Amino acid sequence: MGMSLDIPYPNMVAFHGVLMVSGFLGTLITLERAAALEWAPGYIFPLLSAVGAFIVGTGWGIEAGMVMIILAGMGLLGMYIFILSRQPTWHALIMALGGVLWFFGDIFWLQAYPFAYTANLWAGFLILTVVGERIELSRMVQTSDSQRSQAGVLSILFMLGLLLHVVWTTPGVIISALSLITLAVWLLKNDLARITIKTTGLPKYMAFCLLSGFFWLIIGSVISVLYLKFPDHLYYDAYLHSFFLGFIFSMIFAHAPVIFPSLTGLQVGYYDRFYIHYMLLQVSLIIRLAGDFMSDSMIRELGGILNGLAIVIFLVSTLAAVIQTQRSLKLQTGELI
Repeated sequence: MGMSLDIPYPNMVAFHGVLMVSGFLGTLITLERAAALEWAPGYIFPLLSAVGAFIVGTGWGIEAGMVMIILAGMGLLGMYIFILSRQPTWHALIMALGGVLWFFGDIFWLQAYPFAYTANLWAGFLILTVVGERIELSRMVQTSDSQRSQAGVLSILFMLGLLLHVVWTTPGVIISALSLITLAVWLLKNDLARITIKTTGLPKYMAFCLLSGFFWLIIGSVISVLYLKFPDHLYYDAYLHSFFLGFIFSMIFAHAPVIFPSLTGLQVGYYDRFYIHYMLLQVSLIIRLAGDFMSDSMIRELGGILNGLAIVIFLVSTLAAVIQTQRSLKLQTGELI
C-alpha cells in the first residue's frame, strides 16, 4: 500500500498472500475436511499447512515451508478423492477441483512461475471450495439435478480457463471470467441466501454477506478482462482484492458464526454489531477500487487501511461474541450466580 511500517519479519508482507491462502484458509479448509471425515491422521495436513506458512512468513526456511504446504495440498486432495469415492456428487467434485487448483498453484509457486498464475489458481481453489459448499446447501431450496449439473459444468470451465491461462493467456482469461460470471449469476438465483435474506438475525446477516460476495465474483471477473487489456494499470490490485477480500472475506464473515462452533465446540451468538465489519469491508473495498481505477495512491491507501481495519474489527467482534455467548450460557445453566 506504499506505507512504511516497522515489521520484524518483512516476508510476512512479501508473502501475505501465502499466509492468507495457505496459512489461514488452506489450514482451515483442510482441518474441516479432516474433522468431517473423523480421520485422526488427516490432522497432520492442516498442521503442515500452518507450520509451512509460518516458516515462509518468518523467512526461516522458505523452500521447506513451501514443500510442507504442497504436502498439505496433496493431503487435502487425497481426502477429496476419498469423499468422491463414497459420495460422487457435483458439490464434492467441485470442491475436489478446488483442491487440484491449490496443489497446482503451490507447484507453480515453488517453480517460481509468474505470481499471477499462482494467484489465479489460489483464488480458484477458494472460489470452488465455497461454490461446492453452496451447491450442496442449494438442495435445501430444491434445486434440480439439471441445475446442479449446470453449476458443475460452469465450475469445470472456470478451472480449465485458469489452467489454460498459463499457456494461452487471452482465451484462458475470457473463458474463466465468463464461466465465473455465469456461475455467480447461478448462485444469486439458486443459493439459499435469496430466501434467508427475508428472515432476521443471523440468517439475514449471513445472506447479506453471501449475496455481496457473489456480486464481487462478477466484479472481479469483469476487472480481470480489463487487466488483460491494460496490464500496467492498477486493475491487477482491483482484480485480486475483488476476489480475495470482496468474495472470500464476505464468505468468512458469513460462515464464521457456524464454522467456529463446529471446530471448537464454542457457540458464537449473533449480534447486530456484526454489520459494522460487514459494511466497512464493502465500503472500504469500493474506496480501494476507486483509487485503483483513478490511479490515486492516497485513495487506494485509505481503502487498504480500512480493509485491514474491517478484518481486525471482525476478529475482535467474533472473539467478544464467543465470550459473551459462553457467559450467557453459563448464566442460563446456573454456573454463574
